[in-house]
Amino acid sequence: DVKVLAKLAYTSKMASRLPDAETYYQRIYATDTTSLTNLYNMSEIIKRRGNNKKAIVFVKKILLKDTTNFDVYKQLADLSQNLGDIEGSIVYLQKANKINPLNPDVAYDLSSFYINLKLYGNAESVIDKALVADTANLLLLKGKAQASYALKKYPVTIAITKKLMDTGEQAG
Repeated sequence: DVKVLAKLAYTSKMASRLPDAETYYQRIYATDTTSLTNLYNMSEIIKRRGNNKKAIVFVKKILLKDTTNFDVYKQLADLSQNLGDIEGSIVYLQKANKINPLNPDVAYDLSSFYINLKLYGNAESVIDKALVADTANLLLLKGKAQASYALKKYPVTIAITKKLMDTGEQAG
């Protein structure tokens, strides 16, 4: 019974009995390979157990059913980065950012990659869109200061760093 297995899987997951939870979710998966909820749970358990390559397989199966899922792209970016696939991480962050350009976490991560690649204009563009929704986000302001400085926009850089210092930020 899938409902019983789902309850056992959930209970095992909450009790941090991850091998048991994975076994139950695997049994559910064997009966229904298309359940988005189960695919998500499988990927989460496998990721928590440290097998990022296998987790990516399940997350990509979610993408086959739903190509507009922001969280899936964000998760794929994190998993790819953990595996050292920086290019893959950037691609997934770009897709997530395209779906939701106001998300500060994705905007900051993507802009950080752009800054490291010396694509300062791209970094600034991504950050500017996210700053519209959250003008006081310190991570976004740090990224904006870095991009502005690299683009030689010194008055902007000074204004942003003053804001950062006013909030008690002393790093960088």
